[in-house]
Amino acid sequence: QIPGANLSAICPIYVGAKDQSGLFGAFPFEKISTLSENPSYETNKRAIEILALLGFLDKLVPGDNCASGAERVMAQGVQHVVSRIGKNQGVQLVTEGISSKAIASAATRVLGVVNDKVKQMGRASARHQLVLDKFLLGRPQAYEVHDWLVANRLTKYASVFAAHGIDSLRIMSHLATH
Repeated sequence: QIPGANLSAICPIYVGAKDQSGLFGAFPFEKISTLSENPSYETNKRAIEILALLGFLDKLVPGDNCASGAERVMAQGVQHVVSRIGKNQGVQLVTEGISSKAIASAATRVLGVVNDKVKQMGRASARHQLVLDKFLLGRPQAYEVHDWLVANRLTKYASVFAAHGIDSLRIMSHLATH
């Protein structure tokens, strides 16, 4: 989860109208066509912010007329966005039978997303640790650089320091003069 993004996946539970017995009917997908084709500025703006926080903004496919990917997202209408979100995602309450099954199904999907995210973070952490181990191996002074990097939250740059043989604070202090 990226700070400020507050989003890893969208998994809606589609619920139709409740009948007299208290059961929910099918979601009225046919009514999506009645939604506005105009963009929702605030919603699309927040989508752009989240995409930027997740690092996807520069990967957006450009639109027609040489519009940037961000401009294309800003131009998407409510109807289009709702249709796209519902195309491959979500759980229909009516097909699950009862609400607890629909919620369990949605929770299982969310758990799958979380599980994938944890695995991804674990792989990144393992790669990072391998870089640090290689940096520290056989370089007695590298520990002072490592401690400085940790203290300044710069450990992601350990591989750059290692690649350039910067394994002491003394060498680091002379970098500005070269």
